Amino acid sequence: MGFAPNTDLDHSTCKRIIATLLAMAVLCEHAAVRSLPFRLLVFWILRRAEAAALTLFPAPAGDASHETPVGDLILLAARLRTLALLLAQACPPQPLRHPTGRVDDLARELHGLAAWLRNSPDTS
Repeated sequence: MGFAPNTDLDHSTCKRIIATLLAMAVLCEHAAVRSLPFRLLVFWILRRAEAAALTLFPAPAGDASHETPVGDLILLAARLRTLALLLAQACPPQPLRHPTGRVDDLARELHGLAAWLRNSPDTS
């Protein structure tokens, strides 16, 4: 699966969308053990959020409708986590850079980390 042609997301936007999808999945799981009216309210809201997230991907071939059964919050949570995973795979990679923007600063810090790991005691 790839992005729809009219979608242009950078890495930071992808990370925020993924975090939101995962938070909604956790909300579904927590709401699944609550009262029926509360479950239906959460389901009604988050199913619309799922539909909005699905617009990031092209529609599947054919006319198959994959609707989540009403009130099935665990299935909705799984679908939201799947969307987050698909989006994470389709996101543009973040360039490997140090916050100062200098590659040699990043290399120096990675070298220091490697030296620290070599000198750390074995705790096994």
